[in-house]
Amino acid sequence: NEKRFWHFNSITKTGYTANYWYIGAPIIWLPFFLVGHGVAWLYGLLGYPVAMDGYAFPYHAFTFLASACEVLVALILCYKALEKFYSPSACLTATILLFTSTCLPYFTFIRNRMSHTGHMLAGFVFFLLFLKFREHAENKTVQHPGSKLDSAIPRLAYFMFWGSVAGLLVDLRYISVIYCVLPLGIAIKIFLDPETSSLDKRRLQQGLGLAFLAFLITISPQLAAWKKLHGV
Repeated sequence: NEKRFWHFNSITKTGYTANYWYIGAPIIWLPFFLVGHGVAWLYGLLGYPVAMDGYAFPYHAFTFLASACEVLVALILCYKALEKFYSPSACLTATILLFTSTCLPYFTFIRNRMSHTGHMLAGFVFFLLFLKFREHAENKTVQHPGSKLDSAIPRLAYFMFWGSVAGLLVDLRYISVIYCVLPLGIAIKIFLDPETSSLDKRRLQQGLGLAFLAFLITISPQLAAWKKLHGV
């Protein structure tokens, strides 16, 4: 029931208009979209003619705001990632250049409702988790609060969250699955290290298994959407 078909003459075998966009961006926008829906409802309650159809100004305004917030948080995470290696002034300069010398202003302020901003945010979250994993692997041990266990492997909840972020990246653009090469490379290094204990290897296997399960659960909305729209 899309109002304005982008591919008007491209109808799939399931009877829907072809849709080549991903479900990840709407998932991230959802809280903002719901606020816009509430504002549209409030306008109607006050007697203003604002349609509650997802196309009125409140929906546009709050999804635009969502994209701007995504970029802001992503730039903060960029600074935090660089902070581990460089001086504050170098981090700030690089972060500002990342924004001003790329297409980010366009996708932040003009073409707001695209996946680029959410993809940038999810990408930096994923990369920071990777840096933490690498630090654990290099330091050999990490203290788990409230536990007597010393291990080079983070907690299992960490892997579940990381797998979910990887799934969200694929929900935004499926080519992002290549990012998973980063943790797999470190995992192979840990497995091949003769100093790695059997306990750590078992914990790593469990963590990677849970990460993969979380990944599959997170991409399931996209798989369901493709099945509904395209039949495959």
